[in-house]
Amino acid sequence: MTLAQSIVQILGLMLDLLKIIWHNFVQFCDYIKINEYIVPFCIKLFIVTLIGSIIYSITFMVRQWIKTTCQTADIKQENYNRIQKGAYYTIVLIGSMILLQNIGIQLTPIITLLGIIGVALGYALKDFVANIIAGILLITYPPFKINDYIKIKDWQGKVIDINIRVTTLQEGNTTVFVPNSILFTSTFAIIKSVE
Repeated sequence: MTLAQSIVQILGLMLDLLKIIWHNFVQFCDYIKINEYIVPFCIKLFIVTLIGSIIYSITFMVRQWIKTTCQTADIKQENYNRIQKGAYYTIVLIGSMILLQNIGIQLTPIITLLGIIGVALGYALKDFVANIIAGILLITYPPFKINDYIKIKDWQGKVIDINIRVTTLQEGNTTVFVPNSILFTSTFAIIKSVE
């Protein structure tokens, strides 16, 4: 027997051994049904990656849109940051709900519980929520500007700040914080407008 024949014989035995190992591995995988777990896991991993990428892209585009809109509307940096964070958390919350639903987690009980909590908090904080919504509308579509002199109900003064919850008026040494819901739902007069 030559050296070449010995090498071929050893390679043949190694190939037979590999075939036996592979055959046993495939039988083992079929026995523990690993294919039933790996394929759904890979599909769920792909869905998580895809939806996560979409959420990231949408938040990036919305942040850019808010940035350009706030710059053209000349909105203060602190209000811009609040609007941007609110939009970011809203998109992430909705995206997370879609993601959880797509990987098989039932959201109906969670949404029902959050709805009940939301109704209770909404009723308890209705004035606060009304002020926030009115503040967003006043910042987005301002009927008056900073340094305008306005009168509403029993208050009057120069507008020195408009933020998300209250509008600040100053008359002499007196500073009045008027809730935005009152400004939005009541009649007010602009006594002196700054151009």
